[in-house]
Amino acid sequence: MFNGSVYKEVGRICSPAGGQVLADELLSKHSFAGICGKAGIWCVPAGEESLTELFSYLKKNDIKIKIIGNGSNILMPDEPKDQIFINLSGKEFSKISFSENKVTCGAGVKLNSLIAQCSKEGYSGFEGLVGIPASVGGAIRMNASYKKCISDPLKSVKILRDGKIQTLEKGKIDFSYRYCSLRNDDVILEAVFAVKKADSLAVKKLTSEYFAEKLDKQPLDKKSLGCVFKNSMDFEIKSAAMIDQSGLKGLKVGDAMVSEKHANFIINIGKATSRDFLSLMYKVQEGVRKKFGVLIEPEVEILE
Repeated sequence: MFNGSVYKEVGRICSPAGGQVLADELLSKHSFAGICGKAGIWCVPAGEESLTELFSYLKKNDIKIKIIGNGSNILMPDEPKDQIFINLSGKEFSKISFSENKVTCGAGVKLNSLIAQCSKEGYSGFEGLVGIPASVGGAIRMNASYKKCISDPLKSVKILRDGKIQTLEKGKIDFSYRYCSLRNDDVILEAVFAVKKADSLAVKKLTSEYFAEKLDKQPLDKKSLGCVFKNSMDFEIKSAAMIDQSGLKGLKVGDAMVSEKHANFIINIGKATSRDFLSLMYKVQEGVRKKFGVLIEPEVEILE
């Protein structure tokens, strides 16, 4: 694990600015699936200045970096990782502001918080994304969708790239199903979206209807990673249906289980490990391959 000098320097950069730095932080606290393991250092920078300085130091010293959003679409490792986990939930990355049919929000804002704030202020545009447990930055990175894609109302994104902060208009970024063309090492800091003025009660009603619809179909009350596999673009049947028709609902490995409610969810029914999740994912892939001749690809990011 990291020596004291690395922890001290990271603390020097982030703590005085109002950030948080923790050694040996349990990753299960930051995983929707409750997977264990520890982060060498868990860091929450307060704002852009300290984040930029932190990246400069870490890159110069060849220290591995992993940006973590809301922990909903990532399989955390079982073993401690000798790298810095950076979470953008600090105060500067959690702001939301409205002006002239636009909303500007930090990358660390939870998507459901953004939807609630839009509803409160009387703006529409995000109702169809309700129930996705992602941060705004993470949602953009994977082009999250339910009734619509988060890229649909997007106008621009502010990023940290090669040590410099820059703003990219939406037209400079390619989006498709579960994909955006930002570089892997780009850090999303902030996004601007188009919104429309609307009746607050009507927005709340539609949001509630969409959420009820989703709750009826998905195990949102269980610890999970969300949808585990992408839908195949070359096959008409969705992954959930293929898993179901392959007779895999209820299949278990350790405390990881294919949901009985929605076959594309793997839930943690106790103390499941990352190894349990991975083993079950492989079994599901093999079962679908045997039944349909299709290799379904993971939607979740796997940290090994």
